[in-house]
Amino acid sequence: MELRKIDKISPRYVYFIYKIRYILYSVIFITIFLVAFNSVKKEKEKLYNEIAQYERISFLIKNGKPKTKTLNENYIRALFSNTKVDYIKYENGFYNIKASNVDVKTLANIVYQIENDGFKIAFLKAKDYTGEQNFDVLMEISP
Repeated sequence: MELRKIDKISPRYVYFIYKIRYILYSVIFITIFLVAFNSVKKEKEKLYNEIAQYERISFLIKNGKPKTKTLNENYIRALFSNTKVDYIKYENGFYNIKASNVDVKTLANIVYQIENDGFKIAFLKAKDYTGEQNFDVLMEISP
């Protein structure tokens, strides 16, 4: 009986079903194509961003200023020339410095100069016991 029902389907209806099927296939194909294209576009942008970042870093490395100063006791004494330095010790690759009566502006200039010269401040402790912005400073500097 089912075969008879198939025979009774009009050819117009069959062609309509084929058209819908082809339309669905083409919509699915276009969707897959657009998703793939979009993912390739995102990967391309990500790759371009990585290349740009690499170029920027290599430019900065090539054009960076080399260290012209060496970290030693004379350099530290020159930084703290306007203040009283209690001691300067070299231990385990760090210079330990203790200074007293350091003004706020002087302390800021010292920190700026150390970092601008390419050295690292590993430890900085500044206490004001007087309330007059004169600090007792403990500092560790590494090359």
